[in-house]
Amino acid sequence: MTTRHHIILFFITAFFFLQKANGQSRTAYTDSLILQSQQVRKTDADAALELARKALAEADRIGYKNGQVLALQAIGAAYNVNGSFELSRKYYTQALEVIGDQKKDTLRSRSLMGISTSLWHQGKYAEALEYGFQALRLAEQQEYNVFNIASAKLGIAMVYQTQEKLPLAEKYVQEALVLLKEDNAPALLLNGLHTLANIYGMQGKIKEAFALDTAGIGIATRTNNDFAKSLFYDNMANCYLFGSPPDYTKASEYFRKTLAIDSLFGNRKQMSDSYKNLGMVLVAQKQHAAALPYFFRSAELAQAAGFRQGAQETYKQLASTYQLLGKDKEALGMLEHSMRLKDSLINTASENRIAELQAYYETEKQKQTIALQQTAISRKNYLIIATSLALLLLLVTGYSVYRLYRRRQKAALQRTLLEQQELAMKAVMEAEEKERQRIARDLHDGIGQMMSAAKMNLSALESQLNIPEASQQASLTTVMNLVDDSCRELRHVSHNMMPHVLIKNNLALALGDFTGKLDKKDLTINLYTEGLEQRLDPATETVFYRVVQECVNNVLKHAHATRLDLSVIRDQESLSATIEDNGRGFDPGDPKTAGGIGLSNIRSRIAYLKGTVDIDSSPGRGTLIAIHIPLTNQQQ
Repeated sequence: MTTRHHIILFFITAFFFLQKANGQSRTAYTDSLILQSQQVRKTDADAALELARKALAEADRIGYKNGQVLALQAIGAAYNVNGSFELSRKYYTQALEVIGDQKKDTLRSRSLMGISTSLWHQGKYAEALEYGFQALRLAEQQEYNVFNIASAKLGIAMVYQTQEKLPLAEKYVQEALVLLKEDNAPALLLNGLHTLANIYGMQGKIKEAFALDTAGIGIATRTNNDFAKSLFYDNMANCYLFGSPPDYTKASEYFRKTLAIDSLFGNRKQMSDSYKNLGMVLVAQKQHAAALPYFFRSAELAQAAGFRQGAQETYKQLASTYQLLGKDKEALGMLEHSMRLKDSLINTASENRIAELQAYYETEKQKQTIALQQTAISRKNYLIIATSLALLLLLVTGYSVYRLYRRRQKAALQRTLLEQQELAMKAVMEAEEKERQRIARDLHDGIGQMMSAAKMNLSALESQLNIPEASQQASLTTVMNLVDDSCRELRHVSHNMMPHVLIKNNLALALGDFTGKLDKKDLTINLYTEGLEQRLDPATETVFYRVVQECVNNVLKHAHATRLDLSVIRDQESLSATIEDNGRGFDPGDPKTAGGIGLSNIRSRIAYLKGTVDIDSSPGRGTLIAIHIPLTNQQQ
């Protein structure tokens, strides 16, 4: 090679090195901006947001994909800190779109967790859990990524804590704290300590909660994390408020410290909490009128932040405060606000979805464990086959052992999957029954009491006023009759949702009470029970009662029958029921009819009790439903 060729090669090599160095310096500038944004986020959210936006613009300019994702996540995190949760979710979602189908599970997991946190702040708990479990599954596939696993577990714990599912919340936060002992992540550690302190406070463990809050404030001070310090001040204020004895002066002092920090960040959600808590301190001191402005400011901030749960709780507190002040009309208005928000927040479907997500996650973990076991089993099987080929004399024996081993493993796998499915179904039914009880209590204790108060006020008004006009007296009587009818209807609905007679008495009395209260103008109901004096397992009684209730309601709604015969017999081995009517019947083979929600509910509930349902019906000749539940494995 000539000297001229050496010179050309030198300049080409130098050119490529310069280009590479230039590219690295351009990405390094973007990375530096993102790092600065992360460092100042918990002390100055606005500055963090500005730095992250600059990083995004630079990453877009040079086509730096990783930088785009990290910058979008930094913007989403900054919006979470200042309480703009809808915007936060938007930028985390954009980060997911940039990732696309690239193999970047660490970045994808953090984006999913950011979306989960935003949804949690907005009171969308089922969706928050769905994204949280997605993030956790991704993180667990990268066992070395302790930070992402701990972050996802803490996010899930916060949702469960807000839902007052405290054992589940404590389980996930304790698992996260064990991981964080081996990782240098003070911000995440503070999050875990704060969540656990909240759980202890809700369990009445004030001393333990106080100790965690004190430790958390020390770490937050050392790491210059004002955002976390605000959360711990809030916890300490609650410890003073609910301590024994309470210290209202200290509680108010720490709630105001929290409010001062949250105001600097412009976090309307946290400010809403602080105003509500200051109002509750005044209520605890019987300064009810003075508490009202704090509650109204809390509701205003909660609605502006999209914090629906906070607004609902504040309106409920306003209703209670107005009632204590003797202002029943205002109290009723605030209670109606609270109930509307509560209906939009929590319903049976979302409660069931939360239970399903937990059961699904546990099932997925079990499947992964089984898959690993199967892989290990397959390796052992290969070894057995290889040994058998080498030792021809043991071929027949080895093959027989192998077949038997495979059958046992398959049976064990099927048993495990069936157990997981039963657990999932049990979780869904327990969540549904719990929600029925919650709604029944709300109807009875909330609206029922307000209606009773309205009736008492009307009665007092009637006795005080001397109404000479017969038409006016008739109008007042009509109003009072309407209030009476409403009270009876409320009690009827509440009773159907949570039958107290089933809690206090046996199944026979509960069924008699149910059928006795039905509107039977054109329908004759004959009830026969036998052997139900001895109580069954509470879960069995409740599920069976709901099934009979569903069957009878189907007859009332659809059968147009004039006669209904209901027979329930219990012997030593089984519980049997027949529900027969002379109505118009239906075709059980019709997919539209057989796949209806009512019949599906009946079959799934009876399957949960390992029972059977047989339906004999055809158009024009009535319907017979026969139910059989074995009691061999039921608790007596």
